[in-house]
Amino acid sequence: MSHSTKDHIASRRLATVFTAAIIAVVAALVVLTAAPPAHAAAKGIADNCLEYHGGIALDPVPFYAAEMGPSGLNAKWTRVYAYWDQLMPNKPKPAESQAGDGDGDGFNDAYVHELETVVMALHAQGISVILSGSDAPKWAYDTRYKKYWNKNNLTQTVVRADDPVIIGAFRKYAAFLAGHFAGEPYGVRHFEVWNEPNLRLIPQVVNKKSIGPKAYLLMLKAFSKGAHGANRNAVVIAGATSRMGSNGTGRTSTSPQWFAKYLKSHGARKWFNAYSHHPYSTKGSSPKPSAKPKRADLAVTLGNLGVLLKIFPRTDFYLTEYCLAAKTVGKSFVVVVTKADQARYLRQAFALLAKPRYKRVKAMLWYQVRDWQAHPSLGAASPGLYTGLVDWTGQRRPAWYAFAGGNRISISTDGFSITGTLTTSQGGLAGHTVVLQRRSLTGWTKVRTVPTGADGAYSFEVSPTSATRYRVVWDGVCESPGVTVGVQR
Repeated sequence: MSHSTKDHIASRRLATVFTAAIIAVVAALVVLTAAPPAHAAAKGIADNCLEYHGGIALDPVPFYAAEMGPSGLNAKWTRVYAYWDQLMPNKPKPAESQAGDGDGDGFNDAYVHELETVVMALHAQGISVILSGSDAPKWAYDTRYKKYWNKNNLTQTVVRADDPVIIGAFRKYAAFLAGHFAGEPYGVRHFEVWNEPNLRLIPQVVNKKSIGPKAYLLMLKAFSKGAHGANRNAVVIAGATSRMGSNGTGRTSTSPQWFAKYLKSHGARKWFNAYSHHPYSTKGSSPKPSAKPKRADLAVTLGNLGVLLKIFPRTDFYLTEYCLAAKTVGKSFVVVVTKADQARYLRQAFALLAKPRYKRVKAMLWYQVRDWQAHPSLGAASPGLYTGLVDWTGQRRPAWYAFAGGNRISISTDGFSITGTLTTSQGGLAGHTVVLQRRSLTGWTKVRTVPTGADGAYSFEVSPTSATRYRVVWDGVCESPGVTVGVQR
């Protein structure tokens, strides 16, 4: 017989011989989004719809920005790729006009307009933008290492950074970004030098000789000179490293620890103002944000982030990608969890970064706002990236509300009824399942569930045989305070 059935039978018996009474009548409200500590990392989020390689639709940009802004997710930071190959698709040639460059400044006018549209819309929402360099143009590939090129992904090719023309163009690229997007109506100060260079500048190491990291160091130096020359207030962010790789022995990757130590030992610190990393959980390890990876010698996740913090002490950090997937079709590069756990671990991740030891972490960005599908016509069967706070159908996952904050469950008792409302930053939330839990010696256990009604209202009838502590939970997102319901003679 279930606990709920026993409770009901006991209640009917007690009704004939006892007077039901409330030991405690409590009306309470929990606010799980109280002001974080002053040193807590700001919440940020990236959206593939604003940075898709090959061009994006511009008409919905204001909608996407508004969803990320104060009336929606209330994100404070975002990252937008500034693709080098799209901005400078043609190798610079003196006194020669280039297709798509009507004003003769050396940059693709259509792509400049795309970046302007995106950055302006985000800035209008009060969101700080990090412009992140990525994807070298073909004319900048280092053909000496052509045999290592991945034919399916040429954007991972190492740049010939020792060529004066190529590195000069990269410096010009940095100067343009830092100068053009400074001040109103753009307000950009932060610039990230490349995306995951410990994976995306291939080869990394050949016969113990550094190729990718050495090229990155030259790129970092040129970018820093270009950006700071155009805007002395520019914040140049190095790193943006992937979560794992080899310890200086692999052609296709180097670990974030090895990569950072290489930069430090080669004097790179003077060329950047801050450092960044992507601390995804690794496959085979616990998805809990505080958990250390199985191969802590090769990986840096949130659980052992201190490894990188120690390499660059007194340096601000930005975690420009982090997420967990709520669904998968085919392969997923991130750990897959339930929708409730996605929301729960999101909360835990930001709570972890509120600890004093992480006070140098200024922001962490969830990747991404909405799911991305390779073949949308296939619906749920499409391969893709299911890390979004909004799923592929346009529905908000619980993690959307966990990120946005402002989630509250009020709870009160009247006789043997437990009632209240579920409200979010968007108002009362109807049609979502809340769980009644009972406190036991081993912790909180589920009693039953109900959907919320109009304006987020819910109601449970309980029949305890003795004083019992209850609470109401929106799994993964928020919990009410506890209330005690009991009986007396």
